[in-house]
Amino acid sequence: MRAFPNTLLSAALGFSALVACGDEGPGAEPPGRGSAACRDLQDALCDFAADECRVTDRVSCDDMFRGIECTSDAVASRCANALNSAACGTGAAGCDLESIIDPAPAVARCEALVAAVCERTTECGISASDCALDMIQGFSCDQAIAIDLRYEACLEAIDMLACEGFALPAVCANIVRVLPPGMDGAS
Repeated sequence: MRAFPNTLLSAALGFSALVACGDEGPGAEPPGRGSAACRDLQDALCDFAADECRVTDRVSCDDMFRGIECTSDAVASRCANALNSAACGTGAAGCDLESIIDPAPAVARCEALVAAVCERTTECGISASDCALDMIQGFSCDQAIAIDLRYEACLEAIDMLACEGFALPAVCANIVRVLPPGMDGAS
C-alpha cells in the first residue's frame, strides 16, 4: 500500500522542462484551467518556451501549464504580451511565475484528491491513518501549483476502484504538479 502515492503525486522535473502546447486548430480556444486570459498566458508560455526557444517540447509544456490558474487576468495578459517580444535566454518583464500562478486552487484539488483516495481505501478496509501517512510521505499538497486536466476523470476512476488488488488508475498518474526544486523560495 505504501507505494501508490508516488505514482499519484509526482513532482515536476523542472519548470523549463515542462513547457508545451498542442494543435487545437485555427480559431479554437486552447483547453486549460482558469480564465480566458490565463489560458492565453498558458499558450503564450508554451509558444515561447517550446515553439520559439525550444527549451522543451510542446506536449510537456501544455501538460504543465494548462493546469495552472492565474492570480489575475491583468497580470496574465501583461506576461503573455511581454513574451511576444522576449528573447530566448532572457526573462520577460512582468513574467515572474511565482506571482502569476495562483497555487490555492491546485492545493485545494490536491487535498480533495488525497481525501478521495483515503476515503476509498477506508471503504476497502485500510485505515484512514495508514492512508494519510502513505499520502504525505515525502509530499505536501502545499507544494502544488497545477492540476492536470485529467483530474476529474481521476476522481471518477478512484470512486470505481475495486478493493481487491487496490492500485490507482493510470489516469491518476502525475495529476499533481509541484514547484521544481529551487523555485519554492527556499535556498
